[in-house]
Amino acid sequence: MNKTNHGAVALRRAEARDVEKVIGLAQRIWSAHYTSIIGSAQIEYMLARMYSAGVILKEITSLAIVYELAEARGDSVGYCSFGPGPAPGEMKLHKLYVLPENQGAGIGRKLLLSAAEWGVESAFENLILSVNKRNQQALGAYRRYGFVIREEVVVDIGGGFVMDDYIMTSPIRSLLRTSAVV
Repeated sequence: MNKTNHGAVALRRAEARDVEKVIGLAQRIWSAHYTSIIGSAQIEYMLARMYSAGVILKEITSLAIVYELAEARGDSVGYCSFGPGPAPGEMKLHKLYVLPENQGAGIGRKLLLSAAEWGVESAFENLILSVNKRNQQALGAYRRYGFVIREEVVVDIGGGFVMDDYIMTSPIRSLLRTSAVV
């Protein structure tokens, strides 16, 4: 696999014109990564609910959720989204995904650090995220950056499906210090 060089990756704020890029990335990444974790039926259900053009456009334009695209050599290779969290002082990392062939090249780290920097600039103290309990790859990565499990949740998302997740948290400034040496 040809890994993208971390330094060759540029991040940019996604705009309305980028919605289809985000949808395309989500479909590729989720199909490659989550089939063994939640199955293809739940993937299709969640992509239809969370990644319709209308949902993403609304998040970008009116819900104060920031999307960032990671691009290398003119191609989109990953993305993240983040914004204010559910409690005062908290921001939430909603999504962070990198194409399988580009994982391990520092792109996820770059996206995470960018989100954390936004959090500091926006005066948030803690960063929270949800991760599937069976997603060992993501759990390991987040633990390396100093995230700890705050709670376990099972959320009924309809269609006979649930999200069986950990809510993880990290102080943002600590995350930035830890990430500098990881």
